[in-house]
Parts: sequence; structure tokens; C-alpha cells
Amino acid sequence: MPRLPLMFRVAVSSTLAFTLLITLLRGPTTAHPHTNTSVPSEVQQLMQRMTSLEKVGQLFLVAFQGNDVSANSDIARLIQQVRIGGVVLSPAYYNFVNHADTPRQLLQLTNRLQLLALTAPEGQLSYMPIASYTPIPLFIALNEEGDGPPYTALWGGMPPLPSAMALGATWNPSSAEQVGEIVGAVLSALGVNMLLGPSLDVLDRPPLIATSTIGIRSFGGDPFWVSKFGQAYIRGVHRGAQGGVLTVAKHFPGLGSADRDPHKELPTIQKSLETLRSVDLVPFFSVAVWRADDPLATTDALMVSHVRYRGFQGNIRQLSRPLSLDAQNLPAILNLPELAAWRATGGLLLSQELGVPSIRKFYDPNLETFPAKRIAQEAFLAGNDLLYLARFDLNDDWSTQMANIEATVLFFRDRYDADPTFRARVDESVARILTRKLAIYGEFSPQRVLRDEGDIPDIADRGYSTVAKIAQEAATLIYPSAAELSGRLPSPPLSNETIVIITDDRLAQECERCVPYYEIEPTALERLILKLYGPEATDQINPERVQSLTFGTLKKVLLTGLGMRPLFRTTSSASSSGTLFSTAPGDAGMVTAPASPLGTPPVSTVTANIELVRSANWLIFAMLDVDPARYPDSDALKLFLREWPETLEGKKLIVFAFNAPYFLDATEVSQLSAYYGLYSKTAPFLEMAVRLLFQEFQPRGASPVDVNATGYQIIEVTRPDPAQIISLEVVTRSGTTEVTSLPSLTPSSIAPEATPLSVKLDLRVGDVLTLRTGRIVDRNGRPVPDGTPVEFRLLDVA
Repeated sequence: MPRLPLMFRVAVSSTLAFTLLITLLRGPTTAHPHTNTSVPSEVQQLMQRMTSLEKVGQLFLVAFQGNDVSANSDIARLIQQVRIGGVVLSPAYYNFVNHADTPRQLLQLTNRLQLLALTAPEGQLSYMPIASYTPIPLFIALNEEGDGPPYTALWGGMPPLPSAMALGATWNPSSAEQVGEIVGAVLSALGVNMLLGPSLDVLDRPPLIATSTIGIRSFGGDPFWVSKFGQAYIRGVHRGAQGGVLTVAKHFPGLGSADRDPHKELPTIQKSLETLRSVDLVPFFSVAVWRADDPLATTDALMVSHVRYRGFQGNIRQLSRPLSLDAQNLPAILNLPELAAWRATGGLLLSQELGVPSIRKFYDPNLETFPAKRIAQEAFLAGNDLLYLARFDLNDDWSTQMANIEATVLFFRDRYDADPTFRARVDESVARILTRKLAIYGEFSPQRVLRDEGDIPDIADRGYSTVAKIAQEAATLIYPSAAELSGRLPSPPLSNETIVIITDDRLAQECERCVPYYEIEPTALERLILKLYGPEATDQINPERVQSLTFGTLKKVLLTGLGMRPLFRTTSSASSSGTLFSTAPGDAGMVTAPASPLGTPPVSTVTANIELVRSANWLIFAMLDVDPARYPDSDALKLFLREWPETLEGKKLIVFAFNAPYFLDATEVSQLSAYYGLYSKTAPFLEMAVRLLFQEFQPRGASPVDVNATGYQIIEVTRPDPAQIISLEVVTRSGTTEVTSLPSLTPSSIAPEATPLSVKLDLRVGDVLTLRTGRIVDRNGRPVPDGTPVEFRLLDVA
């Protein structure tokens, strides 16, 4: 057969004519070898020595009140007499208080808790012979998600960890691995062996009002990138802890579309199982795959969320039970091939807290009864190995919770002794739990379990430079474009210009006895400006021309200002802080007396604040989320833009989003001079905001979630960039390996002015070519996922 010259031109097209499925040349993926699912002999021997109470006790992970771990304390009774298998520590339960010396105190607490588990008490045991006491270390768990409280339990004396969304904004998974390594090393050194995280929720429907608790706890809105960051973070935790800390990926199977806080009200998500498989479940699949070349990226456990689904099995009229309690639908997900091997080889399931208000209302809408034993049993029979007992009664009364916990464990013991089917199910979960504990410690002795209290690492400064670099890489110019920004802000603030900083001054409190704190100090940015650019630094800024207000103050001015129409009647007596922060020239950041009972500030204060805003050259807003139901002043910026647009004339209005970037609408964003996303409120991110203001660097980050106000859509920016030049190589021809470089291809369908390149190959009719591309990037300039379909059109054949 004669050899025929073939001339063809190729261009990227939205019309399918010739499709190549591009797989970037990364390492091969190896499936988890799951042929051996037998229980290890060490575990079998250990279980033979354990009493039925000790076995069922391993199923329970308990939150407890206070920090008394003496021999006569409540938690000592739960560990030594009731034989629970783990605890969750949190400042919300006053287990510890965050300050500079907290790491040392936490280490002492974890050691004493483990000693209770490893040593039998003096005297008699309540429910079994003392000679039968089997030393088994506890799971000691906590949340450490970054961005400070409320989802970071330990932050006193710790590096200022970034949020997951801040990591996602770098589009560099190695940043997540670095942070995970810090977290793993620190927690392991302090005796914590279980991290309740990371969150692998895909935030695919960001709202204008904060309706759920996911927000910046998510790495982003694209399943592929959430997967990559989740794998990297888990890998980092395992490496940093040297295998001493388990990860619990949450909130399985995904709360990214939830419209409410699942602790308060059960969210209902209208997604089928097939939709979940293509979006929400993708990150969980990715961390449930064991890879021979990357074993540290596999999670040890999944936390099952309290979420309901409509249309889960295809019937849109059918509403599921909360998945954490659903013995029909949870196994259906676990039996998917993407999860079955992980589950068969010892992957653990942990329920969300089983005593939260949403679960109380599910079992009794009238809130008159709390069926503790039934709740725990149904969560266990649904498939959870570990049952998280927190707030485990109707009224958050600790003595009642103690009674419910003890009664529930004893109920499990009695059923274990009487019901062979139940016994087999318990033994299966206990074997998984003990296998993980043995993997951490090797043997259950004090020498292997306890940590050296005289060898506390230097935690406070550890990782600060890493986080500062991440803060710079994450910083994002959301609006306008970089080209337009240079015209709007040709220079940073000048010494003769007045800067007014308005900060969301919300207060938070970790526990009833804890001292309230500002999530962002009202004068934090002012202090940083003066520190970096004031008289003691570069002397670019006159201190008298930098003033600070708060969202609470601004909102009161807007509602009660001189000559302004009251927008609505208010009976609130103060800002979210309970006091009125007013600032006039010369008294920046001064705390005045509490507001009057009707929330009306003095006329002189209103006048001063109005004049301060009107005279400012720069208005800088430090914004968190918009959640008026919980934080009434959080919508002050939106109110300001709606009611005082005339004030903006001739001013430079800058907004720094220290939470998610999607809470402003298109009209509001169009009124801004610049809108930046920082995604986190810890110290390095506040400093990067100030450096952005003074144009020290160009923001390189990109939002990992949709920003509807600017038309920024993740599904679009992660598509292959049609304007890129893609190189092609012929890898094989008719089974014969050869590498032939072809001229690069320019996508003329998107860039009509570009001339498609001609490629001439001497081929035989019927030859089969296998082609390999060079690096293909999306519209953010980041590599596209493996398996991304890239379409080429055959334009003509000569």
C-alpha cells in the first residue's frame, strides 16, 4: 500500500469533531491491595482478653466538661469504670483555655487522660472484675481547621494557621501539605492522636448570606482541586506526626450545598446519588484510595454528617433520614466501588455529634424526650464505628449527659452479651479501632503512649514564615482587573491623605466561662499600618490621619445619623460587642460608655463619625461574612453602600474580605475601588492586607469558589485555556514506539486571528497514532485535571 502524505489543521473547538482524552503524564495509580481483610493476630489476642464492656466502650468518643481528670472526676469514671474508648477536647467544654502556655497544659491533660486508660483504679470496678482490666489507650481528638476559633480548638501558643479556603486560593497543594505537616507534628507532640479534619466539602453553591457553617472551611468549589488539597493536607498530617495522628475527613458525603447549620437544623440537599458521585463524593473517593507511591494521602476515617437527601435513590418525593442514622442509604454509599476497598481494609466511620439540637428535634419535634440509647444504636447500626457523644441530652446538663452516656454504654454491653448478630457487628468495629490504635503506638504501654512533658517544641513561632508566604500567595484581586486597578489606584495612601478603617467588630466566646474576644481587633489594621509605614518605619503615613471605626458604630450612624431617614426601628442596645466604639480625630480606637437603652449614640458622636467618613480620602473595610441573624452588625457595609452612595464620590473605597469573597452582589462590588480576598483573619493575613494596600506586591491568588458578583465561575476558569499553545508528540504509531514532536497548536476557534498550524506526517492509511500533549493549563494558568476532555477539530484534509 502506498504511503500517503496527510495534511491536516487542528484547532480547539466547542463542536465535537475529533476528541482526544488527555491524560497528563503523572505517576501511575495503584489500587489498594485488599485481598487480606483478616483481623491482625495482635488484635485477635487483645480482643480475647477484653470484657464485653471494654469492647463496646471502644465505640464511644465522648466530649466532657471541665479539666478535672483526678481519680474521682467524671471523666475518670467514664474511662476507668464505663471503659469509653476516646475523648474529644475543646475549649468550648472548658477542657483548656487558649493562652501562651496552652500547649504545655494540653500535653499534661492528654498524658493524664491516657494514664487513666492505661492503669486500673484502686478499689473495685463498678461493672467488671478489676483483674479483667485491659489497658487500651484513648483516641484523643480535636478540631484544628485553621483561621483561629471557632473551628480551631488549639490556637493559644500556636502558629496562626490559614483557613482551608486560603489554602485553596493558592492553587498550590504543597501549601496544604506544609500546613498539614505543622498540624501533625504539633498535635502528636502534645499527645493528640486524632484530627477531626480536614473538611472535604465542595462549596459549589456559595450564598450571599451565611446560611451554613462550611464557608472558608472548604478548600473550594471544584471537586478535583478539593481532592488534591485534601490529599496533600492528609499527607502532611501523617508525615508531620510520623504516623501518630489519624485524620478524619469530613463532612461525608459533603455539606457544600447545605443551606443551614446541621448542628441546629437538619439540612436537606436535593441531589441524587449519581450527582453526589460526580461532585460531592469525589474528594472522599480520592482520599479513600490507597496508592503504593503515596500511602500517606489516604485518610484513616470519615466523619458522617447529619444531612438529609431528597431524591437520593431517584425518587424526588422521598426524603431520607439523616445519613449518620440511615441504615439504608449510608451502606449504599459505602458499597460503591470507590469506597468498598477502603472500608474492607479498616477505614473507620465516625458520626457527627449525636446530641446536637438538630438530632434532638428529629427524634422529638416537641423536645420533650431524648432517646439516648436509641440514637446511639441507630447511628451504630447505620455503619458508624465510633459514636461521638456530645451535648448528649435535651438541655446540655452535664450530670444528665453523664447518666445518658453511662446508660447507653451499658445498654450496648447487654445487647452484645445477648445478641450474636449485634456482637459480630461490634467485634467488626472494635477490630478496626484497635488496629488503628496499635498502628499509632505499637504496644499499649505508658512508655509508648505518654509524651515527654519536658520536651515541648517551640510551637508559637513554628510555621509563621510558612503561613505568611501562603497568605501572600492566597491574596486575590477580586475586582477590578489588574489592568484597571492601576488606573484606579495609581499610588498607595499618601501622608496628607486621611485613612478611615472600618472593621467588623464581632465578639466571640469559646465557652460560658471564657473571656470574650474580637475575631478581628477593631484597631488591628491601624496598628499594622503605623508599624509598617508610620514614623518609626518608612514614615509614609501621618498617625493623626489614620482612624478606626467599627461596623457596629457605622451601622448606628447609618440608622440614627443627623438628617438621615431612619431605615428601621431598633431596640438593640449596642453593637455586637455590647459597647459603642466611636472614633473622632485624635482618639482612634477609644472605647466609649455603653450605648443608651435604645441604641442611640450621643449627637456629638454621630456628628463626629459622619464628618470622619465624609472627610476620608480612603475608606478601608475589614469584612468577615454577612450573617445578620447571628451578628446583627455584619451587614453594615451593604447598608452603607445602599444608603450613602453619595459619600463615595472622590474617595478610594477598599474592601478586604477576611472570610469568603461572595457576600457582596454585583451592584455593591461595582461601587468599590478595589475588592481583595484574603480568606483568613489570622495575623499574617491582616498584615498581607496592609501590604496590598501599600502596593508592596501584586496579588497572585485566585478565588477557589464562585464569585457571582463579578461573573467568576469555577466551572469556567478551570476549563482548558483556549488561548494557550499546546505541543503534541506522537508517542506510538501502529504499535511502534517513536517520539515525534509536532508543531504547537493554537486554538483558532477562540482566537480567530491566530493561524492554525499545519502538520505534515508521512502515514499509511489505517495507521493509528497515540499522541501526548505538553502541559495543558486552565484559564487561571493552573494544570487541568487528568482525564479532562480537550476537543480538536479537523479543519481540512489535503
